[in-house]
Amino acid sequence: ITQFIRIANNVKAQFETPANGCAPYNASFNNTSLGGSAFNWDFGDGTTSTVHDPVHVYNSTGVYRVRLIANDANTCNQTDTSGYFTITINPNPSASFTYSPNPTEPNTPVSYLNASIGATRYKWLFGDNDTLFTIRPDTTVRHLFNASGTYNSCLIAYNNAGCSDTTCLPIAVTINSLLDVPNAFSPNNDEKNDILYI
Repeated sequence: ITQFIRIANNVKAQFETPANGCAPYNASFNNTSLGGSAFNWDFGDGTTSTVHDPVHVYNSTGVYRVRLIANDANTCNQTDTSGYFTITINPNPSASFTYSPNPTEPNTPVSYLNASIGATRYKWLFGDNDTLFTIRPDTTVRHLFNASGTYNSCLIAYNNAGCSDTTCLPIAVTINSLLDVPNAFSPNNDEKNDILYI
């Protein structure tokens, strides 16, 4: 006669999840418990779950203490409770900027003034394949475009939790061609570049 028996680990409740997010935040919990056949989650906001690997939405900013209780009636210790894990839900940053002169002036650099809120680093995309990274919100950024056109300039604002917000403005630019003055000539009477012309 052959019968199957189950030898279970002693229960050890444990899990993994990122410690930061921005509201509304979908927190994914990876249950890495040893043993356990039933699980009870306390998300720290008054809600619970019995799903093995739950996803929970935090709609409000704040600090939440999460705990997992693992149960298995067939083990020696039967129940184990994880320590509290703290999740911080941050507000999303708000990207904003203005530019001057507005409207722009021919052959004049455009000055960008960062007006973002709740961010700690910034990425500027000027619309002409040129980018710039800054970390100070009060930095005035200047950019000179090389050709006339309307450029979709964007600012991406990031906070410490890695959340971002993007805003863009179309900026019409006029570049008038200027005179070109050569800086060399070859006066050797070969009829090639013997005289300096403007």
